[in-house]
Amino acid sequence: MLSTRTDKIGFTRDFKIYECEECTDCPLKAQCTKATGNLEVHVYPVYEELKAKAKVNLWSESNAQIYARRKIEIRVFLVISRVIGRSVTFCFGA
Repeated sequence: MLSTRTDKIGFTRDFKIYECEECTDCPLKAQCTKATGNLEVHVYPVYEELKAKAKVNLWSESNAQIYARRKIEIRVFLVISRVIGRSVTFCFGA
């Protein structure tokens, strides 16, 4: 099933909705959903494509090295902040 949503600024998104056939008698329904009807999963295909591209870029060889170095730099910054007595440190771009 398809669903179209429009946000406050007028941007329209087309979602695919997947719904199980009948789950009222399922013993695991309480763990699966809080809905009174059947479980529905809303998928925005454009978002899924963007997530897949981001994951590929993140784990490419060159970006993986940058990302690993960045984590170390942030950790060092937080340790130094604690040493000089800051109890709260805000990290931007982390």
